[in-house]
Amino acid sequence: MSSSSTPSAAAGRPSSRVLHAFLRNPLAISGVGLFPVQFVQTPTQVIILYEYLWTHRVIPIGGKHPEDLSPSFMGDSVGRWEGNTLVVDVVGFKPGGWLTGGLVTSDALHLTERYTRVDRDQLNYEVTIEDPKVLTKPFTQRTTLMLREGARLREYSCAENNMDPGVYEKMLKDPTASQSFIRGK
Repeated sequence: MSSSSTPSAAAGRPSSRVLHAFLRNPLAISGVGLFPVQFVQTPTQVIILYEYLWTHRVIPIGGKHPEDLSPSFMGDSVGRWEGNTLVVDVVGFKPGGWLTGGLVTSDALHLTERYTRVDRDQLNYEVTIEDPKVLTKPFTQRTTLMLREGARLREYSCAENNMDPGVYEKMLKDPTASQSFIRGK
């Protein structure tokens, strides 16, 4: 990822536009395929842990979206089982989120996700994306998640990809240099 075309990158700081793009992606449909994802299932919820951006989702099973929903960039998820498929309804998004391909979404974004265990090593993922304020009709994306024995979640850090290489090298040589970077000096 390069931020060299933005004014803040010239000062050795990450582009806020680039950082916002990451923070505004509903993780379920962004390009996280290179990073491990871990599912934790209990009788009342499914928890999805993403290595990418150190985030998670807690999906109550059989629940309802709250009446006083506070919009967020990840939305509010509730799930139900249809046979061996976990169906997740996601609403309550803040406007201005980004989907894969740079599509900017509205507060009317609605996702219907379907996670189907095909066999021990394969999970099919399908998401239908609706946003009547932005899209002329819903569309569906599909991918396959494969079990990788021995894979584990690790610390996610991309600081070296979001700043000028010279500044990053200076910070590696002199850890106190990071303080001036953090303060924006």
